[in-house]
Amino acid sequence: SHDLEIEKGRYQKVPRDQRICSWCNTSGNKIMEDEKHFLFHCDLYAKLRSSVINSINKSPPITDAPAINITHSLLDSNLMSLLSPNTVHELNSSTTNQYNQHHTNHIFKPNSPAHISLMETRSHIINRVCCFINRCFDERWKFLKVVKKSRKTKSDTRNPKIIIINITQ
Repeated sequence: SHDLEIEKGRYQKVPRDQRICSWCNTSGNKIMEDEKHFLFHCDLYAKLRSSVINSINKSPPITDAPAINITHSLLDSNLMSLLSPNTVHELNSSTTNQYNQHHTNHIFKPNSPAHISLMETRSHIINRVCCFINRCFDERWKFLKVVKKSRKTKSDTRNPKIIIINITQ
C-alpha cells in the first residue's frame, strides 16, 4: 500500500479524475497521480529516474550476454521484465527481449560463473530500482510537507482569532 493520490482518493471517495499529482498541479497540469505517473513521468523525480537508468546501464556485465541499454521509455514499458526476467511479458524492445531471453536462470548451470554473474547483475538491478522507488517517496514526502506547511501558514494568517491574538500580543 502507498499514499499516492490514486490510492488515498479511493478511500476518501474522491472521483478518480480528481486524484491529481500535487507537484504537477503547482505548474497547472492536472495529471492523475497513479503509480505509472509517479515512477515514470512526474518531473519531481526526473533526476532520480535518470540516475537509476544510468546505474542500471552500468550494471556489472554478465558473461556471454548482450549489454543492458535501458532508456526512459524502456524503463516504463519493461520494468517488471527487468526485475523478473523469468516471467512472461510482452516486450516492446528487442534489447530487453534479448536481455530477457539470455538472462533466465534455466540457461545457466547453478553456481557456474555465468549463473553467479547473472545473479549479481539481477541483484544490482533490483537494488537500484528499489532504492529509486524509496527515494521517489522520500522526495514526495518532503514536497508534501512543504505544501502542507505553506497551506497551514496561509490559513493561520487568515484566521481572525489568530490575527486578534497576534495584534494583542
